[in-house]
Amino acid sequence: MERLTAEPVILDAGEMPECPRWDEASGQLLWVDIYAGRLHTSPRPLRRLTHYPLGGSMPRRAFRSNNAPPPAGPYSQSVRVDNIVVGAGQAGIRPDGSIVDGVRAQTSQAFSNLLAAMGEAGATADDIVSVRVFLRLPEQFAEMNDAYAEIFAEPYPARTTVYVGLPDGLEVEVDALAVIPRTDSAQSSAAG
Repeated sequence: MERLTAEPVILDAGEMPECPRWDEASGQLLWVDIYAGRLHTSPRPLRRLTHYPLGGSMPRRAFRSNNAPPPAGPYSQSVRVDNIVVGAGQAGIRPDGSIVDGVRAQTSQAFSNLLAAMGEAGATADDIVSVRVFLRLPEQFAEMNDAYAEIFAEPYPARTTVYVGLPDGLEVEVDALAVIPRTDSAQSSAAG
């Protein structure tokens, strides 16, 4: 990875610009070494960064779907940061709170809930890059896998399957991570 620092410019006290920031005129990222009082620039023009350098935070938005059961605690059904969507764990529970019977049916319902919640944030099954499946028993893997194969197409998301204790009546829980493709307008504004 290339370092972004170039020859520093020494600043007088009181000349500290708001940093880090993108300088439109020079096409460079600017930041300040607060200990040395130096303004650093990138060594070459860079495209506009879409992340927040130096530990800044990005806006986080929570989403909720009425087509999935309401959260059972203080968490969001799905959260979006930039073009990344994270779906909270969903089980084989209908939106009305009733539990469906059987591993295959619970797997389908859990993914239906998950896709509804993530869909509110703009993600689809095709955007999902990682899935975690939590099963109660190893013997349930084949039934879960059959239902899973009906939901996703190749190239399949990366997947982890583990066996855990689940609340009474539940056989499976799933969560996922999606990356939504950037639109042309988002890419061109990111390119600055």
